[in-house]
Amino acid sequence: MAKRIKRKKNPQASRVSLKADLAKIKSLYQAGQFMNALPLVRKIVSRQTTDVDLLNIAGLLELQAGSAERAIDWFYIVHSQIPENPDVSDNLGSSYCAAGQYDNGQKQFEALLKDQPKRLQAWCNLGSAKLNLGDTVGARKAYETALDLDPNFIPALTNLALLEGQSGAHKLALEYYYKILLLHPTDGEIYSDLSRFKKFRLNDPDIAKMEKLMRTCIISSHDRMYLGYALAKAYEDIGQLDKSFENLNAASALKRASVRFDITDVKNNVDAIINSFRQDVFERPEKKSVHQTPLFIVGMPRSGTTLVEQIIASHSRVIGGGELSFLHDVITGQGSSDVSISSLSLNNEGYPVGAVSLSDEDLVKIGQTYLDLAMKRLKATDTFTDKMPRNFFFIGLIKLALPQAKIIHCKRSPLDTCLSCYSIHFPYGQEFSNDLTDLGQYYQEYDRLMGHWRKVLGDDILDVSYEHLVEDPKLGTEKLLAFCDLAWEEGCLEFHNAARHVTTASAAQVRQPIYKTAVKRWQRYANYLQPLIDALGPLADGKVNE
Repeated sequence: MAKRIKRKKNPQASRVSLKADLAKIKSLYQAGQFMNALPLVRKIVSRQTTDVDLLNIAGLLELQAGSAERAIDWFYIVHSQIPENPDVSDNLGSSYCAAGQYDNGQKQFEALLKDQPKRLQAWCNLGSAKLNLGDTVGARKAYETALDLDPNFIPALTNLALLEGQSGAHKLALEYYYKILLLHPTDGEIYSDLSRFKKFRLNDPDIAKMEKLMRTCIISSHDRMYLGYALAKAYEDIGQLDKSFENLNAASALKRASVRFDITDVKNNVDAIINSFRQDVFERPEKKSVHQTPLFIVGMPRSGTTLVEQIIASHSRVIGGGELSFLHDVITGQGSSDVSISSLSLNNEGYPVGAVSLSDEDLVKIGQTYLDLAMKRLKATDTFTDKMPRNFFFIGLIKLALPQAKIIHCKRSPLDTCLSCYSIHFPYGQEFSNDLTDLGQYYQEYDRLMGHWRKVLGDDILDVSYEHLVEDPKLGTEKLLAFCDLAWEEGCLEFHNAARHVTTASAAQVRQPIYKTAVKRWQRYANYLQPLIDALGPLADGKVNE
């Protein structure tokens, strides 16, 4: 039998091929065709992990696609090879922040600025990391340092505008945004940010300016996407819903093309969680080994989690934590956590399978590590909130590792929730939110999992209806405080006057007293929502696990 002849690889040919592939990837990246470039770069990286240019582009593409953890892997390798390169250091720090590892991001930017104190973007990135760590004073100082170096540095002005807007100073925020537009009048992202804090009026000159920009061919798809979101908000404000949804669909399509989302992955994950956390898993003796009480506020994004947190965090005994990444960090071993489910489980299995095999001692370790990280961040000694919505994936583990924790589940009309998710731009994460069918299918899986948690945990979860809360705030607040073992305080009804800094998409809304205009908002858009209604199926009538 003839033997197959193994041909020797030609190193020069390989280098030429790699150079050609790199050029193609760079071209696709610069054209904004991220999802076309990503498969190609992943294919090359699987066999070539030493070329720093390739790995740096791979990190940028993964970051753009929402895969922050993968981006960290590539940037970390590049940084270890060329630690003196400030762009790579900046990219690594940005990836840490995109993954919610703000402590690591802050350390990365501080190290970079020690060697490069005049690096403007790094000051802005440091400020953003500090802001997400709850240090508004440090964040403002970092932004102002950048402006001391360059008074017209747009990223610093943008971050200061956002900080002021999220702190409730909407007028000052708008002044910053208009200053930026004088410097850069074609920046679609600025118009999008501005629209969050502005109520547009009929014949508003800003609408005319945005429409003029959209008619030009000189703006990028990136700017076109942001202008689409801004115009959607503007036209909704003035009641022109056809134009609002036309712009919203166009913007969402551009965003959807830049991210990866597969509902099969979500379904498989939910199946694994339900199969792992059976009723018998919770029949072990309850151990309350720590006195701190975390209040987990979970649910879909835009379901009222920020409102509920703002009410509870207005209580004198409660520190508002915002969207903390620590539970995810402890489960996966990322961020500042030195433990993980896989490192503690018998067969090195991760969540969810490995979680249900942990010993009582390991569960205590998981819970205590989470508390240590949260206490360090928040400087809390007793009760604090964690309103990371996606923690609904981990409710079973919360009950095992933190039995003293309170779990508050925010519910809202599925159509209102999904429309609200669809209407705004999420910079990172929430990849399901850019397509109406994706949204409906994702909501189905969320609802299926919450139905399971309610079945096995019952009254350990408090369901809070957004609609009921805005209809009778006092009664809703009384139920919330009673569930959290907190005495009544009148100040909880005056949450909109609280000095807390709110970083979520609801920052503008929670600076107002409770209002009812967001209830049944979907009915105004019913003619445009058929793909969502079809995907939601029986849930489309607004009932959630009733």
